[in-house]
Amino acid sequence: MTSSGQRTERLLGNRDASEGGSLPLSEVFSEILTAMYTHGPQPEQVLCKIAHARIGYKHDRIVADWGSWEDFYRDIFGALEEEGYIQLADGHWGITSRVRPYPQRNYIVRDRSGGHDRAIRAIVHPKRLKEARAELDAISVSLNDIILRLQKATEFDSEFPNRPFTHALNRCEGADRGLRMALQGEEPADEEEQEAPQASEGSQRIRPGYRRLRKMGIVSEFTGQYLKSLGGERVTTMDIANAYHEKYPLTPGESKVSTGTIAQKLEKMRGDGVAERIETGNPKVTKHGPRIFWRYIGEEE
Repeated sequence: MTSSGQRTERLLGNRDASEGGSLPLSEVFSEILTAMYTHGPQPEQVLCKIAHARIGYKHDRIVADWGSWEDFYRDIFGALEEEGYIQLADGHWGITSRVRPYPQRNYIVRDRSGGHDRAIRAIVHPKRLKEARAELDAISVSLNDIILRLQKATEFDSEFPNRPFTHALNRCEGADRGLRMALQGEEPADEEEQEAPQASEGSQRIRPGYRRLRKMGIVSEFTGQYLKSLGGERVTTMDIANAYHEKYPLTPGESKVSTGTIAQKLEKMRGDGVAERIETGNPKVTKHGPRIFWRYIGEEE
């Protein structure tokens, strides 16, 4: 197999296709191309920093599969260059005319051999669209706090003839579905569980994939607020998960929050310069590598 073929297998073998260890490579490619589309040619180290804010929480997986971050980024930029999406000039990577902004998809890696069609696609979001999506996401996170409160308040519905809390909950969930559908509509997901939710007629039953997306938004928002509230105290992702469950106790049948979602938010905060990642312990001795702590280093309001 050629070196190009080996790179394709490494990337496609780690595409965002399964839970518990997959890599958000489509997002990485999208962030890199969008940065150059918006700001023009960039040094490689700047683009690596942008990508790291998106995927840095997968450090162990990257090192296990590639050996080093340098080799990982060699595959990322190699794939983009080979497909003609970027070119290097004067030490800066820049996009070519082949890059198409939203709503078109840019196929970075694709393999149709063996009767399959495996691909990693990237969508380039212009600045205005990125700002709009960020605002949609922020509003959805705020709406989730109201939804959680209404879910708990439905126990008082029996005190009223028209079940006001349930009706309010259904309306808020409908509004949140609309926001999530807009966000997902901009960047269609391949996984069924990430598709836009559907409500059965007259029942307001929400698909599990939608509830998972909404919960991820709540956990992400809580993570940022909680770390900041500690004023520089060091914590682990598990500490944050435990604090989350203290505020939002598990309901029957509900699973615990994913520390991966927490870690992704923390890496985003580190990329923004407001969180610090601290490794302790000897990785040769500790079974799962060094223990990782986080602390807030941004300005206090």
